[in-house]
Amino acid sequence: MTERKLLKRLIALPSLILALMLFSCAAPQNGKLGSLPDPSRPNLASIYFYMSASYLHYSGDFASAGQLYQKALEQDPHSPQIAKQILINAAYAFVNGQMGQEEVLAIFAEARQRQSFDADLLNAANTVYSKAKDSEGQLWSINESIARYPSARAYLQKFYFSYSNDGSINREALNSAQKLASGSHDDLVLTARMTTLADPLESLAILKKALKLDKRSDTQRLLAEMSLQFGKPEEVGNLFSTYSYPEDKALILHLLQLANKFDRLPQILALADNLMATEDQALLGELAFAAYMKADRQILNKLWQYLQTHSNPPESNSQIAVFLLADALNENDIKKTKTLAGILYGVQDADDVFLYNALRLGFAARDGSEKGDLNLIPQELNPELEEALGQPLLQFFRTAAQSVQKDDPRHQSARIALSEFYVLSDKGYASDWSALLSEYHRQNRVDEKLVLLRKAISRFPDNPLFLNDLGYSLLDYPDSLAEAGQLISRAVALEPDNPYYLDSLAWYHYLRQDYASALIHVAIPAQMENPPGEIAYHLALIYKANHDLAKAESFLKKALEDDSSPEYTQKAKAALEQLNSAP
Repeated sequence: MTERKLLKRLIALPSLILALMLFSCAAPQNGKLGSLPDPSRPNLASIYFYMSASYLHYSGDFASAGQLYQKALEQDPHSPQIAKQILINAAYAFVNGQMGQEEVLAIFAEARQRQSFDADLLNAANTVYSKAKDSEGQLWSINESIARYPSARAYLQKFYFSYSNDGSINREALNSAQKLASGSHDDLVLTARMTTLADPLESLAILKKALKLDKRSDTQRLLAEMSLQFGKPEEVGNLFSTYSYPEDKALILHLLQLANKFDRLPQILALADNLMATEDQALLGELAFAAYMKADRQILNKLWQYLQTHSNPPESNSQIAVFLLADALNENDIKKTKTLAGILYGVQDADDVFLYNALRLGFAARDGSEKGDLNLIPQELNPELEEALGQPLLQFFRTAAQSVQKDDPRHQSARIALSEFYVLSDKGYASDWSALLSEYHRQNRVDEKLVLLRKAISRFPDNPLFLNDLGYSLLDYPDSLAEAGQLISRAVALEPDNPYYLDSLAWYHYLRQDYASALIHVAIPAQMENPPGEIAYHLALIYKANHDLAKAESFLKKALEDDSSPEYTQKAKAALEQLNSAP
C-alpha cells in the first residue's frame, strides 16, 4: 500500500541513470585475437604479483591492485593480459574515486599509442571518457567498437552520445541497434529503454519482442511500467488479460499499484468484477483506493459487503477498511463508521484514513469536483459518532487535522493513546507496541514495560528490537542473566551487525565476568562515531577488564560527551577519576 504515497514519483529515464546503465552494465565481449602469437613469458614472480593484484582488485582496493599489476608487468613486460588488466583496473579506480582524472586519461592516452584495444578495453575506455566528459575520447571508443566489434550496445552508445550532447535523435544508430539486438532478450530490453527517448510506443513493441524470447518477471514489470507511462489507457485492461490469478498475483498487484500511481483509476474500476472474484485482500485494497478516490459508491458498497460476509485476519481486512471508513466519515454513516473503526488494527491504519482523505481532497481540487474537509470530525460532534469511533480514535483524527507540525505534542499524545488502545485490545502493529514501550520507558514504568515486552515477544517472536530490549532489561536482575543472554543472542542472530545488540551481548558477558567473550563482541560498537554514553561506558569497562587502559580512558571520555544521559555521565566521570588515580 505504501506505493500510493509516492504518487508523484514518475518512472523517468534521467541521463545519468541511462549513461550508467549503458556504460557500466555492458557485458564484456571478448574480441578475437586471431592467430597472433602470445608474446608473454609468465614466471613465478609475475604470476604471484598478478594473482595478488587480482585479489585486491576484486576486493575493491584498485589503487593497491594497480601497483601490483605494474610489478607483474615488470616481470613479464610483453604480456598483453597484464597490460589489459592494468587499464581495466585504472578505469575501476577512476570510477570509484581512487584515481584522479588527469592520471587515468594519461594512462589511456599512452596505451592507445602502444596497444590494440579489444571490446573489453573499448568499453572501459568509454566508461572513463564518459565520466571525464571527454567527448573526443568517447566518440573514438564508440566508433572503434562499431567498426571492430559491432553490437547493439555499441550502436546504443552512439545513439546516446548524440542525444546527450545536442538532443539529436540518431535514427540510423537506433535502427542498427534494433537489428543487432533481435536475438538477445537483454539487448532488446536495453534497446527498448533507449528507444523511449525517440519513440515511446515503439519501445513497447521492442519490449514485447524481448518477452517472446524470455518471459522474465522483471521484464513483464518493466512492460507494465512503460505501458502505463507511455501507452494508451486501455493498456491496463490489455495487460490484465494476459495474467492468471493466483499464478500471476505479484504481476497483477504491481500493475494495479502502477495504475493507481499513474492515475489510471477508471481503468482499475473497469476490472472491479474480475478483482472482486479473486477475494484477495491485497488486490481489493488497490481497488478500494481507486474506488475511494473516484467516489465510486457502487464499488465501495461491494467492498463493504465483502467485509461483511468474509472472515479474514483483522490485519488484512484493515487495508480495505481504511478507505471505507474515510468514505463513511465523509458520508456521516454512523453504522458503517462503528463497524469499520472496529476493523482498524493500529495507528498506521488511522494515519492512512487521514492521509487518503487529504489525498482525495487534493484530487477533487485538481479536477474541480466534490468539496470536502480535511477535518474528518465535524465541529459540532454527534454523540453517536463519538461512540462509533471511540475516544482514542476520535482524538487522533481531531488533533491530526489541527496539527501544524509533525511533532505537535497534542497529536503525539493522541498517537500514544491510540497505540495503547490497540495494544491493550490485543491488536496493534509492531510500531504500536514499540511506541507504547518507549512511552513506558520514558515514564519509568519498569514493571509494566517488562510485562509488555514479554507479550510483544510472544506476538512478534522474530522482532530483534523487542528481543534485545527485554534481554537488556533483564540484565538488571542477576537471577535472570541466563534468560537475558538467550534473548540477546536471538536478537544478534537476526541482526549480527547491529552495534546496540552487540553491546548488549558484550555487557551480558561482562556481567558474567567472562571478559574475554565480552571483548569479542565490542568490535562493531567500538566503531560507532558518536556512541551513546551508555555504550561508551560499557566499552570502557570491558577494555579496562581486558587491561587495555588507553582504550578504556578514551571511551570514558566519549561517555562524558553525551549530555543526554546524566546517569552514565556521572558513572563515566567516577570511573575516569578512579582510572587516573590508580598507581
